[in-house]
Amino acid sequence: MGADASMTGQKFWERVGLSSGRYAMALRFSLRLALAALLAYAISGLLKIPLNGLWAVLTAVVVMQMSIGASVRATAEYVV
Repeated sequence: MGADASMTGQKFWERVGLSSGRYAMALRFSLRLALAALLAYAISGLLKIPLNGLWAVLTAVVVMQMSIGASVRATAEYVV
């Protein structure tokens, strides 16, 4: 494997320009959350899960929250 294949997380964010800055951490979290939701939706579509994978996406979003309070709040918003 080359040097690029073993790139650490920090080096990756430096390379794409998101290693520092006022909103870098929030933007990185948003990108990870969006990727998790998209992957959950795609996998649920491939597996033909009922309700278009709503619960798979919801679970991905809740699991990815930064704190338990955010998880509970996100769950309440989706259920209501």
